[in-house]
Amino acid sequence: MHPPRLWLLVAAATFVRALNPWPLESTVELARQNAEGLSLARPTGLSRSSYLETINGIVGFFTQFQAANGSIIDPYAHEEIQYATPTYASATSLLVSTGYNTSLFEPSALALDSALSQLSNGTAPQGHTNFFMFPIMMAFWNLKPLADAGRVAQW
Repeated sequence: MHPPRLWLLVAAATFVRALNPWPLESTVELARQNAEGLSLARPTGLSRSSYLETINGIVGFFTQFQAANGSIIDPYAHEEIQYATPTYASATSLLVSTGYNTSLFEPSALALDSALSQLSNGTAPQGHTNFFMFPIMMAFWNLKPLADAGRVAQW
């Protein structure tokens, strides 16, 4: 099984948009109506660097549990759990791409390698491939400008 190609995703999105009426249109409209008048959450007052510092502390803890193949091993279960690896790739890629912690490039890229391999082979832990795509795409977008062309082509 090969990883989905961008053209396939675009074709699927085009098909969904072509459905008339869109099957979820009434559900989306009801959600919009219910959301009207709701107040948005108040800003936390935390700075960008405060968020990056928090993320750095969390991924710093889990970096010690990264296996040689890039996957993140749960320190208590002693196995990879659900979507830990792609979310680790996403979080570390943010730190790398913002320049907050560039030393995490290789651990981040290894986690992305592992997550993409699991996604393409259908071997995600506990069958959680449904939760892989968004963090994988975030990691890819963040790491693509920083990785060599060969690795990007492999991704």
